[in-house]
Order: sequence, then structure tokens, then C-alpha cells
Amino acid sequence: MSQFVKIGYCDDAEHYLSDLNASWSVPYPFHLYATYATPEHLADQVLHELIDRLELDPYACDRQESRMHVRGFFEISPEDVYDLLETIACISGTANELRRYNTTVEELQDARDAEESRRREPFRFSMIDLRPGTSIQYIHDSSLQIRIKDDRHVEYAGKTYSLIGLAQELKGDQDVCSGTRYFTYLGDTLLDLRDQAGTDE
Repeated sequence: MSQFVKIGYCDDAEHYLSDLNASWSVPYPFHLYATYATPEHLADQVLHELIDRLELDPYACDRQESRMHVRGFFEISPEDVYDLLETIACISGTANELRRYNTTVEELQDARDAEESRRREPFRFSMIDLRPGTSIQYIHDSSLQIRIKDDRHVEYAGKTYSLIGLAQELKGDQDVCSGTRYFTYLGDTLLDLRDQAGTDE
């Protein structure tokens, strides 16, 4: 959902992010862009109202039981929200309370993978002519014994996983969106092999 930004209040940003990403109700992981420490609880509602008054019309809304529900999502760039917070922080003398987080290369790639996966057919090993029983390697540790179980799953350490599930397990990171770039066959990632096979149609 790259066109949306979620603005919300919490006491612990990292814990809040973990809770958001633990939900199966959202298709792609959230990444922490910025935090702004405020002295008041629920300060996000004030910011929501400010954006509304500026008539940026960024709300992602739906109508339920004749009431408009705003869920804290905004169709606005994170840079624009940060600029607004930066202005508030400058006026109020609280610039030291505003913190922008550096997105890692892997997070950026995962975001691109997530956007691309919306347009692509789900990956199957038959797309690249790999059969059950074939061994593949984890990109960060080629010594791991991973075998293809069926057209969509692999076996590792006696358990069955999807590629995304195994990548999340091995990385210890629930934000992984694409498993095909974390595993290789004969030196090429499964993502590259898929692209070479021309299976995007």
C-alpha cells in the first residue's frame, strides 16, 4: 500500500510497529518512517484535524452505518507528513523530539517487491522448471539443507514452509514480502530465474 501513510499515537513505536505487522489483516508490512514525541496522549488526532483543515483530502475512508470512519491512513507521501511535523517542531521549539528513521536497503527492496507482487502471478517452482526434491540455497547461508517439497513449498529442518515463511524464519524478520530473492539455485536467485523465464504474463 505504498500510496498510504498511517499516522497514529503510541507509547512505544517499535512495539506498535510489531503489533501492526503481526496482523494478518494487512497485505504488506509497515515500516517506521518517523516519530515525534509529544507531551499529550492521542496527539495524532490533532494532526489528523490539521491535515483536514489544510484541505489536503488525504483520508482513506469508507462509510459504515451512515458514519464516516477515518482509520489513521492518509493518501499522502511520508515526506509531506514529515515536512508538516518539521514545521510544527520548528514553531514549537521541539525539533529535538522529531526523529526520522533510515530505511534499510532491504526494507526498500521489500517494499518494491510487495508492490511488484500485486501485479504478478504467485510464484511456483514449475515456472522455472524446478521439481520436488531439488535442493535450493539460502542466500545468506548456502550450507542449509533446503529441498523443494511441491510446487509452492519447501522443506527445512523437518518442517514445511512457503518461501516467504522460511525467509522470515531464517532472517528473524516478519517484514519479508518476497521469498524468491532470498533463495538461490546454481548461483542465481529464484527471482532472477523467474525474470529470465519470462513468467510475468
